Order: sequence, then C-alpha cells, then structure tokens
Amino acid sequence: HTQRQILEMVASGAALADTLDALVRGFEAQMPGVRASVLLLDPDGVHLRHGAAPGLPKDYIEAIDGIAIGEGVGSCGTAAWRGEPVIVEDIASDPLWQPYRALASSHGLVACWSFPVLNREARVLGTFALYPGDPSRPTAAHLEQVALATDVAAIAITRYREESALRASEARFRQLFEVAPMPLSLFHAGGELVDVNRRFVETFGYDRKDLPS
Repeated sequence: HTQRQILEMVASGAALADTLDALVRGFEAQMPGVRASVLLLDPDGVHLRHGAAPGLPKDYIEAIDGIAIGEGVGSCGTAAWRGEPVIVEDIASDPLWQPYRALASSHGLVACWSFPVLNREARVLGTFALYPGDPSRPTAAHLEQVALATDVAAIAITRYREESALRASEARFRQLFEVAPMPLSLFHAGGELVDVNRRFVETFGYDRKDLPS
C-alpha cells in the first residue's frame, strides 16, 4: 500500500520532501518501535542533507544536516562513503559513532542501521537509516522492507532530480532565447508559430498577443 502511495505521489509530481516523509511514515507504521530517516547526498557528492525523519528529534536532525560523508562518520556518513550497508548494533560502543556518540545518547538513540539509496548506475543518492529502540541487528523482515523502501526512495529522488535538471535547462534556454541579439521564433513540428523573442518583436513589430493561445 505504501509503495503504491509513494509511486502515485512521484507520478503526480508531489514535492520530494512530502514523498519521502510519506515513505518514512509508512515504513515506521510497519515496524513499530523503529524510527527511520532519509538523508540526501548533495550533488557535490560530499555532504548529506536532511530528507525526512518525522520520528527523530528536531535538534538531532539539525545537528547532522550537512555532515560530510567519510569513514567513521556514524552509520549514514560511512554507508554513503562505502556505498554499502553499515549496521551498528550499539552506538555506545561502536567506533564509527565516536564523534557523535554523545549527540546520539542525548536523544536516546542506541543503534543505527544505515543503507545506501542507489540509482540505476549504482551511484549513491542518499541513505535510508533505521533507529531501533534497543541494541540489535536487523531481522529478515527489516531487510525485506528496507530493500523495498530504498528502491522506492531511489525512484522518487531520481525523478525529482531529473525534473529539476529539466526545469533548469528550460530556464537557461528561455533566458538565452529572450536575450539573443538576432530575431528568433519557435514553431511546432506542424508549422504553427509558438513564440518569438524580444528582438523579433523589435525587428518585425510582431505583437506577442497575436500568438496562438
């Protein structure tokens, strides 16, 4: 049900934050006592940014937002760096959490299992992390649900980034089209005039209101 809901949100163009929030909440509803989060890897490939974590304390979310990935940077920073799951059963004793142990302890976080979210080319898009209520390892049921969640998260993130790139490309084209020093016009493949730029109007006196609506 959650998978269908998220894919419908992706198809309808819902905001990425809302889509990931719904994914995390759906997962948490299936796994009582486990809190989940999604972190997004910046396009720079270095920093992790908050994606969704409705069950985690706000102070904790703010503290880890923007951390640089690397070996020994908790479960998520290390998972994003390695491109593979990192299972920490006990934050209090695991060396990967040494820099963040006090932070986690202050918010009652005792274990963290982090899984990379990968695109079709196996490049890291972010991480999907689980915080169980006691020191433990994931069960087969956890792993099955995580595999589904990371796949759906990858679809949502990829779609959002592709659409963002398309919008940016269209904006650049529009800017270049408008400021070009020569008259330019756009036509449909069938020959219908679609648009003209400012220089076209200045040169030929064409009024944009005459364009087909």
